[in-house]
Amino acid sequence: MLQIARSFVPGGLAGWIIWPKPEPLADLEDTVEVIGRISTSGAVITELDEDDVRLQLRKLKKNGIEALSISLINSYANGSHEERIAEIAAEELPGVPVSRSSVVLPELREYERTITTVANAYVQGQVARYVGNLESKLDAAGVEAQLSILRSDGGLVSGRVASGNPVSLLLSGPAGGVTGAVWAAEQAGFSDLLTFDMGGTSTDVALVENLTPRIGRETTVGDLTVRATSVDVRTVGAGGGSIAHVPQLTQALRVGPQSAGASPGPASYGRGGTEPTVTDANVVLGYLPSQLAGGEIGLDVEAATSAVKTIAEGIGLNGVEAAAEGIIDIVNENIYGALKLVSTQQGFDPAISPWLPLAVRARCTPTPWAS
Repeated sequence: MLQIARSFVPGGLAGWIIWPKPEPLADLEDTVEVIGRISTSGAVITELDEDDVRLQLRKLKKNGIEALSISLINSYANGSHEERIAEIAAEELPGVPVSRSSVVLPELREYERTITTVANAYVQGQVARYVGNLESKLDAAGVEAQLSILRSDGGLVSGRVASGNPVSLLLSGPAGGVTGAVWAAEQAGFSDLLTFDMGGTSTDVALVENLTPRIGRETTVGDLTVRATSVDVRTVGAGGGSIAHVPQLTQALRVGPQSAGASPGPASYGRGGTEPTVTDANVVLGYLPSQLAGGEIGLDVEAATSAVKTIAEGIGLNGVEAAAEGIIDIVNENIYGALKLVSTQQGFDPAISPWLPLAVRARCTPTPWAS
């Protein structure tokens, strides 16, 4: 199922030639079948062969699997066979986390159900350990409040639920920005807005109508698309740490998607970074002062100027300020394109409605000092 996947290749006709098909999350040698069959109506056609189940699970144990996904062809209609396999797996594979498709995504379309279940199992062990350790430390610190984890759709779930269904947390970070923006907008008296969340590597934007974010049915992370609800957030590689460069072939200024990150970070951090970034351009233009947080954080204006100067020399501009302005213009255009994706291209026109862009939780630089 995972090897065949869906016949979708990005990039048009040329994609069939140049697109490398991503490797499935589960190797073919770690995929087994068991004897049993349930009809599309949920009726048992062939009883589950438990001896065969144990034989196949022992094969997987020999392969050293760290997590188990169970996805049977019609389990969305009747999950009894999956439930029984999970019970046997608890005996044959003690300590191995198990994800059942009839629990994770009890829906038609077996590929989407399978890839979502496999993705859930892929991170289930690590998420469960992380949440468990966090709850233990909170208890040890005397914190009596219940731990809640943010989902990709902006909702909250308990630590136990999050540990069992981590696939619903994949885009919880961007969703948190949107949720915070909605709260702030409500306090300010706005109900329709565009959210703007600029970080060190990327910028996330989303559309909110009547204080309700638009929710998508799928979640995409890199080449992986799973059937899990998430806030419709569009991301562009335009953050404070996005690196400006001039390719030799085109001699045209580009910004991102590469990022200087938080260490060494932009040149203005004074931590050894030499590549020009959006933050450095802001420092050169005076948009960011040399002293932040009441003087506790200093930015190296000279280092930022030297970094941006390489761009001016690369494209033949007179003056560092002109190069910095070019960097900012490109970043703004990239962000503007993302805002169009969630607004005008979906039928919402801020120019003729009460919509007003609202910048909430915006950060123009990575924050290594936050720790």
